Amino acid sequence: MANINDYLDWRGDLTFEVSPFNEVDNLILSVLSYLDFGGIVPPAGTEGSPEAVSIGMANRRYHEKYRPSDKKQEMTAFSDTFDDQIPVLLNKAAKSRRFRGTRMLNYVARTDAEKDKQMAAVTFILEDGTRYVSFRGTDDTLVGWKEDFNLSYMDATAGQKDALKYLNSTLKGSRLPVRVGGHSKGGNFAVYAAAFCDPKIRKKITDVYSNDGPGFKTSVARSPEIADVRKKVHKYSPEYSAIGILLTSTVPAKLVQSDMSGVNQHNAFSWQVMGTGFVPADERETGSLLLDRSMNTWIDGESEENRKLFIDTLFGMFMDQGVETLSEVTGNKVQTARIVWNALRSMPKASRDKFLSIFMDLQKSRVKANALGIVEAGLATAMKAAERSVSGQEETAGVSDRVSSDAADQDEGNHSSRNSGSRDPGGRNTGSSNPGGRNTGSSDPGRRNTGRSSWVAQMKSRIFHIEDSGDDDW
Repeated sequence: MANINDYLDWRGDLTFEVSPFNEVDNLILSVLSYLDFGGIVPPAGTEGSPEAVSIGMANRRYHEKYRPSDKKQEMTAFSDTFDDQIPVLLNKAAKSRRFRGTRMLNYVARTDAEKDKQMAAVTFILEDGTRYVSFRGTDDTLVGWKEDFNLSYMDATAGQKDALKYLNSTLKGSRLPVRVGGHSKGGNFAVYAAAFCDPKIRKKITDVYSNDGPGFKTSVARSPEIADVRKKVHKYSPEYSAIGILLTSTVPAKLVQSDMSGVNQHNAFSWQVMGTGFVPADERETGSLLLDRSMNTWIDGESEENRKLFIDTLFGMFMDQGVETLSEVTGNKVQTARIVWNALRSMPKASRDKFLSIFMDLQKSRVKANALGIVEAGLATAMKAAERSVSGQEETAGVSDRVSSDAADQDEGNHSSRNSGSRDPGGRNTGSSNPGGRNTGSSDPGRRNTGRSSWVAQMKSRIFHIEDSGDDDW
């Protein structure tokens, strides 16, 4: 198997005239926009027509600015290999016959905590006479991650609006055909900007690429603007998709094989390549399906007001304490626990109970998704057994026993694989958080929960080790 770096080693000597632009070229250009090209590529908004720089010049300037010993840029795609490999990819592309004639211009990167905005983009001019506008996915900033969550209740985030302005302003007056794309949230921005941009510019767009990008609110996904551009959209996701499955998608995703497990399959360098395309995968993994079901159940069950309250409260806990990056949250568990603890203690009781109540709705959605998964596994086993029985290969008497056994095995597998981050012997990809796992913060099996208030009380008692005293003072 090979990835996008190997693709450049093996096919980088082929020009676009010999081998036309393909889906792998798209992924390469969408990933390169994660790099900080400030002071390297002419910025967007420059008066007059900014002179584009060759990708070779951009590569030299980048590696002069960021020495190997320098601190890593703040990027994230669930794996350190993502951060390490992008500068390598840029170097390979710049030295390849396929991309060395590519020029770059109109770089922009804007992050605004007050507006929950994180948007960056760069434009490539290819030797095949086309442009590729690449929107950056979520970086390591908490602002960027909060904007991802805001997609669940907002018609348009500040980043989406900026992406739209970027497309309208940088392509105004251009006669070249345009491809638009991005990885992760960049894929969402690409679809949004292409759908809602000036109609004159939309006519120039030949293809829109969403590489494991999240979808939209249902009302946006079903809008006439999205419908108008849908035929141009190409979406790709790995077998275990954790980001691309979120919200309502515009088109079905083409599944791609990955050599990583769980949520790390979001890493574009794990996607397997053969020839001019991705290696196709047969079906999505169980963990991804359960995550999809549980998140959609939660979103459908909560009002937009509740979703906003939950997201603002969750991220506010850390931002109010000066935490700026996701790495700070995930890299110091003791500090993170202390911040959450102090934030919950300082909340008025009504606000605290509301936040925990919404959190428990999310937990219950995960339980429901897991239960449905077990039932479906049992039904699938029964159908296969029945088919074998009809063909004379097996007696029907043992079908019910096998159904019960298989369902129990899957339930036990989901339970025991919690937080394993690897594949279990049965081939299921459990990921790091096991979205389909049981809710371990609930009461003993022999006790019944009696309404929302008991869920909140259990949450405090079992997870935060707090007894509800009935007043605001913890």
